[in-house]
Amino acid sequence: MSIIELAEVRKTYPLGKTEVQAVKGVSFRIERGDFISIAGPSGSGKTTILNMIGLVDRPSGGEVLIEG
Repeated sequence: MSIIELAEVRKTYPLGKTEVQAVKGVSFRIERGDFISIAGPSGSGKTTILNMIGLVDRPSGGEVLIEG
C-alpha cells in the first residue's frame, strides 16, 4: 500500500479575471521506505505539491491520498 498517492492532481489559483494553473494533472505514488526528491524549475509547482501532501492546501481536482 502506498503511504502517499497523488492521482491526476490539479491546482488552479485565481489571478484577477484569469486563472493560473500551478499543477496540471500530476500523478505518483510513494511507497513505505522510498526516498524521493521533487525537482524542477522555479514556478513548476513543487511547493504547491508539498503543501497538498502536507494538507496545507487542497487540490482543485484529482485526489491526494495519505495511507489510503
